[in-house]
Amino acid sequence: MPLEKGHDGHRHLHRGRSGRLTGACLITAAFVTGALLGAPSDAWASSKGSSGALVLKGFLSGTLKVLAFLPPGNFTTGCQISPAQAGTVILQWDTAKLNVDGKSKTLSNIDVQVTVQSFGHHYSMDLNSYGESPAGITFQSNMPFGWSSVSGSLTTTKSGGGGSVSGTMTAGKQHPGTVTIKGNWAGCAKLG
Repeated sequence: MPLEKGHDGHRHLHRGRSGRLTGACLITAAFVTGALLGAPSDAWASSKGSSGALVLKGFLSGTLKVLAFLPPGNFTTGCQISPAQAGTVILQWDTAKLNVDGKSKTLSNIDVQVTVQSFGHHYSMDLNSYGESPAGITFQSNMPFGWSSVSGSLTTTKSGGGGSVSGTMTAGKQHPGTVTIKGNWAGCAKLG
């Protein structure tokens, strides 16, 4: 997957937010339609939901508990393995309360993406001299800028359904602050 130079001068895996949201909506709609017609996939039928938590400290602080299920019910878990982007796990929250620069705020459309070269390995997220790494984590929301990992480590299970992270994220030139992220997730559903 090609790396593109970001606003912060570092090279990151490029993810089009509107494309991700459109794809996720289409996939969710397909599964909801299938479930209503009485033909849910095996992945959904056997899912026990997702779990875990991510603890943020710094400019953003608070705990994001991984949702067991997203509305409208047992059709999707709070984290999914992307069918279109190999080695990518997407964790989502419609809204969550976090401290932003020390003030409590409700953020919406929170999208945390974990990206690795392949599942089932332990990776360093430290950027090399070209500003690249074989793994990373990003945080996007309704804030005007997002956060990307620049150091730390990341591990995923062989299936991609679970993992853990401990690292530091920056917003590059968009904001001088940093955010540390530490936690784990499990039970992510494989879409498709």
